[in-house]
Amino acid sequence: MPVEGQLYSIAKLIQLAEQGASDATASSKNQRSFAVQSEEGSESSNAFRVSSSGGMPAVYLRVRIDKDDGRVLLTRTLETISEPPSQPWLADVHSRLLKPLRLDLDNSGNPIAYLDDELLDESSITRALIDPVREAVGDLPQFESL
Repeated sequence: MPVEGQLYSIAKLIQLAEQGASDATASSKNQRSFAVQSEEGSESSNAFRVSSSGGMPAVYLRVRIDKDDGRVLLTRTLETISEPPSQPWLADVHSRLLKPLRLDLDNSGNPIAYLDDELLDESSITRALIDPVREAVGDLPQFESL
């Protein structure tokens, strides 16, 4: 349970993403596995990634908590590798910045999140962290909403 007066922590966001990854793996239409990992070199930091394995394309959603003009944003960058490279450093990575989520507190001090001006519940936050990866690997129809 989040602590009153605190925004969603990276640990809570990872927990939501891990639950979503587990559910996505269990219900995958094309036998993909989904996982959540802390970003390398950011053990105590504010970043993690959601990935998919089990075929091409390789897809990663990099998630980071950033501050911008006094607002706290959860930025999301979708990275796709369509063809397996002969050497990992030769990978042709296509990156696309997705709409950020804005983290805030409601009037009672409870953590909340918005996408554009739409208030998200925890289920919607989880989908915002998992669905872009599922869509990119063809496990869900593609929508531009999240």
